[in-house]
Amino acid sequence: MSRDRKGVGVELVELIRGAQDAMDRGDYAHTASACTHALDTYPACFAAHRMLAEAMLEQGRTDAAIEHFDRALTLDPLNVVARLGLGVAAEEKRDVNTAYSAYLNAWETNPALDQVRDELVRLRGLLGGDERLHPTRAGLAGMYARGGQFGRAAAEWRAVLLTEPENPRARTALAETLWRSGDDLAAAVACRDVLQVLPDNARALAMLWEIEQRRGSIVAAELVDRYQAVDPLGEVATLLAEWREGTDVSLLRCESASLPDSIPARLPRSTLNTPA
Repeated sequence: MSRDRKGVGVELVELIRGAQDAMDRGDYAHTASACTHALDTYPACFAAHRMLAEAMLEQGRTDAAIEHFDRALTLDPLNVVARLGLGVAAEEKRDVNTAYSAYLNAWETNPALDQVRDELVRLRGLLGGDERLHPTRAGLAGMYARGGQFGRAAAEWRAVLLTEPENPRARTALAETLWRSGDDLAAAVACRDVLQVLPDNARALAMLWEIEQRRGSIVAAELVDRYQAVDPLGEVATLLAEWREGTDVSLLRCESASLPDSIPARLPRSTLNTPA
């Protein structure tokens, strides 16, 4: 990831934080401009795709929002915000089946989201189903993992992969389950399997880096660069660190990633300097 550019106008991290501040203020045009500018130089930036999708959704640009939510999910298939965004976008297009699937994926990832459960019940009614939510294998895996039953969670994800071998969410979730359980050998293999298909998968990159870093492997340095190209703010790594006590992901956060001095006209520099 290039860090030494001449004619620097703004740091990528500052730009993304300014975009989030604009989003919080409801200034979606500024958010969209900032994220578009970031993606011109760093096309795999997870935060930029996710926030650009949210801004476009608020602006009524539903198809474009779906495109960027989908891209965000190739970078982190377990991102709940992007899944929920896809659900909202599908509802905007009156595609109830797709909305239900997106909300279900989000709820399976985090079964504690009661509001999402309520949305699922509502959509089941529209689809002519009953109001009971029957647990899926993915949903059971999510519940087992949250309860610390990693062996059972891994078994459920493996069962999902038997019927959906190319499912990126299941592949990523299995790798995360193994990593959380402390099975470094199996987790590393699973992460590499994920990265063969999705080389920019931030979650797999972060977990594999953490394993290789503890091993003292020279591969860790390469993984830092690959990870920072996707998630310079370290959002995904920070979430992962909560699952394993003592995990330090500070090295994955990018301290300096510069963009050319071509700030979009609609994005004043004052926005870029707003504290996070």
